[in-house]
Amino acid sequence: MAPGRNQDAPDRPATEPPAAPHPHARAPRMRDTAEDADDRTRPMDQNNPKQMSRHLWWRVGYFLFAIHLVALLMIFAMSHAPK
Repeated sequence: MAPGRNQDAPDRPATEPPAAPHPHARAPRMRDTAEDADDRTRPMDQNNPKQMSRHLWWRVGYFLFAIHLVALLMIFAMSHAPK
């Protein structure tokens, strides 16, 4: 890096202050996990480990929810069973 150059923006000299954001500019929105709008409609890529991991955790969550639902149903049934 040549002396007197800005490391963050090499095309600008170091003495030039960075441009301030517009006072009425909105903060950037949080992005969805999908890269593009089309990602939600594309089929799942079996070779993408991030996508497979996300899919696995959704399945684990649904499984645990179902197990707890069945357990609560059994507890309710046992507590209301005739003696």
